[in-house]
Amino acid sequence: MIKYSDLQDLCLSDLQRLKGQVNALIQGKQIIALKNVGVGDKVRVNHKRAKGLYTIVGKNRKTYTLYNEDGERLRASIGLIEPVKQDWETGDDLNDHPWLKEKYPAA
Repeated sequence: MIKYSDLQDLCLSDLQRLKGQVNALIQGKQIIALKNVGVGDKVRVNHKRAKGLYTIVGKNRKTYTLYNEDGERLRASIGLIEPVKQDWETGDDLNDHPWLKEKYPAA
């Protein structure tokens, strides 16, 4: 882990290069995490106006088309989507969110 004091010692060009490398790494990890997610799977959207679980109904290279249980349509980029892990035998949510278990018992 890089300490804040170490970052302060870097010049502006080094910080900008580091920022680019970190952003590329984050985007790569997000793509890998969503590689196994397909149409019909439940996801969460990391945005303040998108609450609850959404179901994937379509996907392109960079965007996903989602619907929630109220029928609201949403298009979200890869960076905003987080897959919801489920144990399909028991229906338990492996992310340990009790309110998700109550609202969506066996998604």
